[in-house]
Parts: sequence; structure tokens; C-alpha cells
Amino acid sequence: MEQYQKLFDKAEIEYITPFLKLWMSFNNWYKQDLPDKIKTDRGAIDEYKKQGKIKDEFLKIFDSSSDEGIKFNYALFELVLNLNNYELKNKREVVKYFCIAENKDGRSGDFIYISEQEKRFQILGNEKEKFFKETLDIIYCIRTNLVHGSFDIENSYFQKVVESSYKILQPIMYKILEFDQVINLKEENSKLKKENESLKLSLKLANSQTGEEQ
Repeated sequence: MEQYQKLFDKAEIEYITPFLKLWMSFNNWYKQDLPDKIKTDRGAIDEYKKQGKIKDEFLKIFDSSSDEGIKFNYALFELVLNLNNYELKNKREVVKYFCIAENKDGRSGDFIYISEQEKRFQILGNEKEKFFKETLDIIYCIRTNLVHGSFDIENSYFQKVVESSYKILQPIMYKILEFDQVINLKEENSKLKKENESLKLSLKLANSQTGEEQ
């Protein structure tokens, strides 16, 4: 192999390590978000499929027409596309999308394209929550495959589903952590304000007592 080809191959971005670090961030975060309630990743996933910030942010970005929303939806499209060529499995069964329709021509119903840039895969308008739940299960299964080595690292389709999973989970976690930071700053400012008021009151009382003594 020529040197330039070797260098080019080395320049390719791999998403396995970033995805695992991103999952560790999620893992640490949910232990604070679900204190003493959930003990495992599987339990957290099942909880967030029902309600919570992960679900809320997914649906917000999925419905967004911003650049962020377009990139997010395209990552979803690529996940769906590459899963057509890669059989993702957990211990019991193949994990895949069931709510996806392909090429809606001739079908009736209110369909939503997964990506307006690539009008190939659709869901029914009332199945957005089901689409979210299946996506979260798929991303969790990809994490499990990585942790337990149940994948072929040379398989380009698997590499692509890891990349798509990263690009889906990362903006969700970014929004959540950004919101948490704002809340923490507000709480810190409120605490400092109370401490300042308490200090001012203490100084006022001290000055008052000094005046009386004089």
C-alpha cells in the first residue's frame, strides 16, 4: 500500500471511542437524574423511553427545521439506511426499526420523512414517540455490542451505525447538560444572593450594636 493511502486511512475519523465516552457521560448523568431509582443502563433506557429529558430533547430536535435539526434528522436517516445492511443483535433477537415505512408512494396516511434531504424513509405522523423508543433501544444495543465485543470492527456498516448513534445522542446530551448548567448557575446565584443578604444583615446588626455601645 502506498504511503499516501496509509496516511489517508489513518486520517479517517473513527467514532467508537467518542461514542463510548459519550455513553459514559450519559451513564454518569442519569445516575444523578434518576437517583436511587435506576441501577442499570437498561433500566435507565426503559425509564427514559416513557418520559424525561432524553425523550423531550429528541422530539424537539427531530421537529426542528434549524441546521441542527437537519443534521440530526440526516443522522437518523443514515442509521436507518445502514441498519438495512447490518443485522444488529442483542442476546435474544435482532434489534431494528418496526415503525419505518420505505417509499410511501401508494400508501395513505400522514407521513413524516425521517430526513427531508433524503425522502426515502417515513414514519406515520402519530408514531414519533414510537420512533424515539426504537431509536433509543437501537443506540443502547450498539453500546452493548461495543462493550461486549459482539461486532465486527472491520464492518463498514457497523462503523456507520456507531457514527450515526454518536451524532444522534451527542446533541441531545449537549442540550441537557447546557440546560443543567443554566439551572446550576441560577441556584448558585440564588445561594450567593442569600449569603450576601445574610452578610449585610449581620454587618447592619454589628454596626447597630457598636453605635449603641458608643
